[in-house]
Amino acid sequence: MNIRLPKIWLIVLLVAAVETPLVPAPAADVPGKDGAPMALIPAGAFPMGVPPGDRDGGRDEYPRHHVTLDAFYIDKYEATNGRYLEFVRATAHRVPQHPTKAKRNLWEGGLNGDSSS
Repeated sequence: MNIRLPKIWLIVLLVAAVETPLVPAPAADVPGKDGAPMALIPAGAFPMGVPPGDRDGGRDEYPRHHVTLDAFYIDKYEATNGRYLEFVRATAHRVPQHPTKAKRNLWEGGLNGDSSS
């Protein structure tokens, strides 16, 4: 059986072969350094800012424009107090301030609770 493709298809196939990168696609989900699951956000453009005529935005949200980002990974879930505390201990980062008592930190007075995982 002999299959003959029109010449245009041969050109399309050759261009596709040249344009297709040989780099494997990044994994959709990976564990982060702390073991928390992370999701791949693909590269692409998105509209940033408020559409013309919309009154809901602040002055810093105009003019609406398109922004293109490279692919990146982001945690799938919010950080728990426990994971944040691990980060603080590992990096010597400052502890968040207590919401009502400026001389105390967030974990003084039992505000951390049992959410340590």
